[in-house]
Amino acid sequence: MNTAGKFYLGHLWKVPVYVGWEAIILLFFLYQMSSKLPMDFMLVLITAALLTILLHEMGHALVARAAGMVGVTITISALGGYCSYMPEPAPRTKILITMAGPGMNFALAGLFWIPDHFQTFSVPLVAFFVHWMVVWNLLLGIFNSLPLYPLDGGQIFHASAEIGTRSRAKANRATLVLSVISAFGIVAWSAYMHQGQPDLFLIGLVLMLLFTAFQTLR
Repeated sequence: MNTAGKFYLGHLWKVPVYVGWEAIILLFFLYQMSSKLPMDFMLVLITAALLTILLHEMGHALVARAAGMVGVTITISALGGYCSYMPEPAPRTKILITMAGPGMNFALAGLFWIPDHFQTFSVPLVAFFVHWMVVWNLLLGIFNSLPLYPLDGGQIFHASAEIGTRSRAKANRATLVLSVISAFGIVAWSAYMHQGQPDLFLIGLVLMLLFTAFQTLR
């Protein structure tokens, strides 16, 4: 694996974890959204977000290792993170590996929802952390399930289309069309939710995802 421009953080369950220099964009976004909080609460919110991303990618990594993939690594990046492995798996295996990320998030959201719902903590920072673990895991799980490549939902659709059509080229075209439709849908939903003013960060994120989709699938 090419580790140029990446910094090694350590191993988690035998999986090397790296952070790319571009992850500073992610940190800047998290800082901006939490800057009005007291410092200790801001750090807890950012920690919960980064831990959610890491555990999402760990879901991919653990299933990839179980499926016999080699060179499994995790990288924290500007868009959150990604799990790398070799070789390219068969479509059905790809679906299992890809589903594991959102699956991990939904499982964690359910796990943290129990203490969050019953409010069993006397320390405000702990209660705040548990609540945001529910929020971040739900947000990441739902967003990553959208059928916009290279999000997990888009990758699952691509692998499913390849199984159905038995053609990588046809799967590429179908996934690209669906990604464009999904991108317009996300922006339209954002505009509706914000009285005609879509979230600029969300638009930027969608454009970056679409750029990646066109680069990969055309």
